[in-house]
Amino acid sequence: MRDTDGLQTTLTLGPVDRDGSNLSLELGLQMTPPLPDQDEHLPDRIEAFVHQAGLEVRRRLFRALIEKADQELVLQRRHGKGGRGIQRRGTRPYTSKTTFGEVTVRRSRIRQVRDGAMEVPSALARHTPHQLAITQNLRDAVRDQMGDQSAGKSRVDVGQHAGDEDLLGRSAILGIVHQEGEHLIAAQRQRARATLDEVPEDQWAGLGAAAEETLVGLQDDLPECEDGAEAEAEWEQVLAEWTATGFPGCEPAFPVAADEPRAVDPGYVIVQPDEVKAKAQPTTGRKEVWTLTAVVPVAGVRYAIAESTAEGPVVPGGGVPGHPGRPGR
Repeated sequence: MRDTDGLQTTLTLGPVDRDGSNLSLELGLQMTPPLPDQDEHLPDRIEAFVHQAGLEVRRRLFRALIEKADQELVLQRRHGKGGRGIQRRGTRPYTSKTTFGEVTVRRSRIRQVRDGAMEVPSALARHTPHQLAITQNLRDAVRDQMGDQSAGKSRVDVGQHAGDEDLLGRSAILGIVHQEGEHLIAAQRQRARATLDEVPEDQWAGLGAAAEETLVGLQDDLPECEDGAEAEAEWEQVLAEWTATGFPGCEPAFPVAADEPRAVDPGYVIVQPDEVKAKAQPTTGRKEVWTLTAVVPVAGVRYAIAESTAEGPVVPGGGVPGHPGRPGR
C-alpha cells in the first residue's frame, strides 16, 4: 500500500461552463507533502504523494463533469411529454466505481407534468444499473489483471491503483470476467459471420451447400455463457470430475462416484502435493503453521503423508513409502 501519511491537498474547482459543444472549468490544487528522508526511498514516497493527489483531482473532475452533463440533459428535456413541461424534484446520490476510486454524484430527478411520472433522465439516457455503475475502463483493468493473476490478487492490485482497497469485491471481479467473456463470444460470432459473408458465391459452389450449412451451424451453435453462482459451481464441479492425470497425451480421468477413490493405471504412481496453513496456538509464539501434505495413489492403495517441511514428503531415492523401488514421481 502506498504510504501517503502527512499529505495535505486543497482543491478549488470553479463552475463548469458550456462553450458551444465543449465544457470548460478551472481547477486549483494546493499540495503540501512532508519532505521525505534523503535516502533510497525518497522517489517512492514522492511518487505516492503525486499519485494520491492525482486521484483526488480525477475524482473531483469526474463528479463535476458528470453533474454538468446531467444538468444539460435535463435542460434538453425541459419540454416534457407532449410539450407539457417538467418539474424538478431535486437530486439523488449515485455511485460510480472508476479506475481512480469510488465517486458519488448527484443525479437530477424530474416529474412529467403530463402524466405525473417520476424520471431520472441520466439513468434513462445512459442505461445505468439501479444501484451503482462500474465504468468500462475499470472493467478493462480487471480483465487485463485477470489475464495472468487470480481474482484475489487482481482485486488487490486494482484497489491499490485506485487508492481504495475495498473498491471491488471478489464476486464483482468474477462477475466482470463472466460478462466480458460473453461480450468476447458475441464479438467472435460477429467476426465469424462477417468472414462467411465475404466468401464469394462461386467458392461456396465449389465447396457445396453442405459445407456452408456446416460452417454456419458451427458458428451459430456456440454455447451461451452462463453467469451466476449456480453456473460457476457447476463448472467447478465439472473441472473437479474431469481431471487430466498429467501424462503427455493422456485422456482426462473419467469421473467416479463420490464414495469411490480414483484408480491409477497399472505401472503409474500419482503424487498429489498440497500445502495447508493453520492458525498457530498462542503458546507457540507463532502466527501460523504450515503443513506439507501429499496423497500417493499406487497399486490400488492410497498413502497420505504430512510433514512440517517441504523436504519431508520426498522419500530418498524417489520411492514411495511401503513400496521400495516403485517410482515416486
